[in-house]
Amino acid sequence: MDLNEYQKSADKFSVLDKDTMSAELEAAFGLAEEVGELVGKFKRRFRGDKISDQEFYGSVAKELGDVLWYVARIATVHGYNLDIIARSNLLKLEVRAEKSKIMGNGDNR
Repeated sequence: MDLNEYQKSADKFSVLDKDTMSAELEAAFGLAEEVGELVGKFKRRFRGDKISDQEFYGSVAKELGDVLWYVARIATVHGYNLDIIARSNLLKLEVRAEKSKIMGNGDNR
């Protein structure tokens, strides 16, 4: 499945019309919430909670799926195409790598 196909399919599960401020905020807040849940999985593993590798990796994969859904939702709400976003990001990283600027701060490095 490519990113555009995922984006289109995932949009069927939204409960808010994409042309509302509520949809934009719901997507942004949802993304933040899901990233927090993902980070929480790593926190619990880091602090030594008893969790099997299988359970950890399964829960991380599920949270990444939720993060991906909200990223797709934000893209849809704003009229972006995930394939184009992904390609643009790779091009940006290639330019940074050519300039030996992968690490550092700022968008324009």
